[in-house]
Amino acid sequence: MDERRWEHVLAAVTDLAAGRELDELIESIVQRACEVTGARYGALGVIDPAASEHRLARFTTYGIDDETRARIGDLPEGRGLLGHLIDHPHPLRLDDLREHPSSVGFPPHHPPMTSFLGVPVHVGEAVYGNLYLTGKDGGFEVADERLVIALAAAAGVAIANAQLYAALLDAREEHAQLAVYADRDRIARDLHDVVIQRLFATGLSLGRSSRRIDDPAASERVAEAIEEIDGTIREIRRTIFELGDRTDLVSAIHRVVETAAEALEHPPTVEIEGDLEALDPALGQHVLAVVREGLTNVARHAHAEHVTVEIRVGADELSVCVVDDGRGISARPRRDSGLRNLRERAQARDGSVAVIPLARGGTQLTWRVPVSRLS
Repeated sequence: MDERRWEHVLAAVTDLAAGRELDELIESIVQRACEVTGARYGALGVIDPAASEHRLARFTTYGIDDETRARIGDLPEGRGLLGHLIDHPHPLRLDDLREHPSSVGFPPHHPPMTSFLGVPVHVGEAVYGNLYLTGKDGGFEVADERLVIALAAAAGVAIANAQLYAALLDAREEHAQLAVYADRDRIARDLHDVVIQRLFATGLSLGRSSRRIDDPAASERVAEAIEEIDGTIREIRRTIFELGDRTDLVSAIHRVVETAAEALEHPPTVEIEGDLEALDPALGQHVLAVVREGLTNVARHAHAEHVTVEIRVGADELSVCVVDDGRGISARPRRDSGLRNLRERAQARDGSVAVIPLARGGTQLTWRVPVSRLS
């Protein structure tokens, strides 16, 4: 395997260890899978675990422009050759996908495709979807398959993490507090028994591989990736501790701020007004997530010297503000999956998100929702 291919695999593992948003991470993995194999088109389909029949809840593509995608119409639901891979989650390489018995052809305006490589996305025995590649001149090789299996493993860990987190949020909304505690214990066990063990095994595999790399620069990148994985394991263990830690919300907020301070030039200032402990537990978890995401965005993009977190609980409204004196929202990347996540959280509680530049420089993120209190 040449160094260029190694760099794509290591970059995917580093992205996972860096805690990027799921949508952004999946897009990155699909793109890297295409680049590392020479495929023209790629896609990752995530199976909907709640569907009575096999259906794809998410389908992320690479290589098809927006205009073509719009002309094709609805995204695949998981039938034909895609459905075959859902029913038979094993790697599949084809010189011409149209000759496979499960192939049902393409919809109008779809670009022609022949060579095909499909690999399941899973953690242990749990299958979360498939990574599909097509359009490689000369067809895919065994080496391509091995590389894509490694990339699919990184995607599996990310999707498993996201679904476990979503399950936790659903449980908090639908069950009483005692039921939530039971779900926390189950999710904590899953995080420990599945996700941590998978990351640990990946780290060991990279460590063994690094001994066969002669290039010092490549060896150093492998070492950095292993260090990132170790850091991610520590963060997951901290999350497991917090899942079982039923102390007050204020203390949990300060723990989030202290963790974020490691990536900022100065520790953030925290201002809390009102009774946070009167909030329902699900809303409290949203507050933690908003503070964490807001500080993460500042650390990644703002280059700020000072950051303030302001949380206010009024009679009818809760607001969370993250204010920085950095380079301003206009200088930050256009795509911001973290902000999209905050919007979804606000919409789920009939609230809103606003991100505005400040006249003196910097940015203010404000997340507002109606107050929901314990009865």
